[in-house]
Amino acid sequence: MNTTDPRLKDLFAERSQRVHVVGDVAERAIARDRANRRREITTAVAAGGLALAVAVPVGWNVMRPDGVRPAPAVSTSEGPTSTQPVPSPSPSQNTTTGEPTNRPTSIPTITLSGAPAAATLDPSDDPSDPGGETAVAYVIDGELHDGQSRIALPEALARPNQVARLADRLVLLVTNDGVTVVDSSGAVLTDLPGGRAVALSSDRAHFILTGDSGDLTYHDARGRQVARLSAETCKCGTDGGAPGGYQGAVGLVGTTAYATKGSTGKTVAWDVETGATKELPGLYRLIDQDRAVAIVQIGGEAGDTPCYDLRDLTTGTRRWRVCGPVLMQSFSLDGQYVVGTGAVDGLRSSVTYPTVLVWRTTDGELLLESGDPFGPGPWSVSARAATGQDIAVQVGHADGTRSLQRCTLEGSCEVIAPARPRWQSDIPEGDDPYVLSLN
Repeated sequence: MNTTDPRLKDLFAERSQRVHVVGDVAERAIARDRANRRREITTAVAAGGLALAVAVPVGWNVMRPDGVRPAPAVSTSEGPTSTQPVPSPSPSQNTTTGEPTNRPTSIPTITLSGAPAAATLDPSDDPSDPGGETAVAYVIDGELHDGQSRIALPEALARPNQVARLADRLVLLVTNDGVTVVDSSGAVLTDLPGGRAVALSSDRAHFILTGDSGDLTYHDARGRQVARLSAETCKCGTDGGAPGGYQGAVGLVGTTAYATKGSTGKTVAWDVETGATKELPGLYRLIDQDRAVAIVQIGGEAGDTPCYDLRDLTTGTRRWRVCGPVLMQSFSLDGQYVVGTGAVDGLRSSVTYPTVLVWRTTDGELLLESGDPFGPGPWSVSARAATGQDIAVQVGHADGTRSLQRCTLEGSCEVIAPARPRWQSDIPEGDDPYVLSLN
């Protein structure tokens, strides 16, 4: 248990006085939170825009703040966009991240302070009438649904933590034990034990992987290792006495792989052909390969409010910055939008934004949200995926089931897959029945 777990446990104990629970919610919710944090760290995948499923615990409802959501207030500071590459650290910069100690005035900066988005999701409350399709592939009942295509998965891999599509109808599955590649018949081609975080090329022909070893490895679609960057090259220090290494595979742009460097708040750019590496300031979270842009997180590791820059990978130009208690988690398939979620503001029992948020890539404007995270109603949104103009959303219903719905950026939704029971439904937040593809 890490140093924050006792605080979480105390907080759950305090808030759980108000709700009926089964078993030791504190211990199980902490375990669930650990898994969610591990998944959030490891799901920055570049595929020319991605589909991302990230469960946001309904259990956070036991931490409902006593106050109400702040009144709408968004402050925006705009100026001419910088056209210069990100400079090297100087006396006025943070020597750890290489970023300015103050928010930039040369790029548009949006400070999120609780203002609702222009549109709010309005999911269907009748999960029994599915219809339509989604560009997002998903796993349900041990089967990958990809449009009209179906691929049966091995029984031992029927409930993966993450799933992604590879070239030639191959499938990549991430479980607690590692990463596995299966073919269209469901036969296992390659097992990569200990793999945790993956990022794919937009043509699905290659992926990069980080895991227990701390190495960063480059693989073809069948899972065969093509190149390796040793953890010893990371120079990431130590974490709990264990050697540091590359922690999160973020994305691929051509032959350049991006991965976070342990807990240093920095990112490595690795040319998989030449072996050359370059250290970059900031924590790269998401990469859109086709447009060569990245979402870079600045701060937020020590409980302070994070900021997110949209950065051009070719020139280093920062196009905008958004600051607030949120997590940016995936690009849409067409790269036009960024999907994220509200974040718990430290451990102060404060959730400013809800579980689904959508920003426009061109200017960082918040377009869509799932509404008051503590509002009344028979449903609550618990997962999301960006798919071009639409988003695929898992919606929780009053009976504890969750359906898969397709929603427009204006907020209207339709059911595309019926309601199913949650996994581990005795845990208040449960597990989503649908596992949405990373790409």
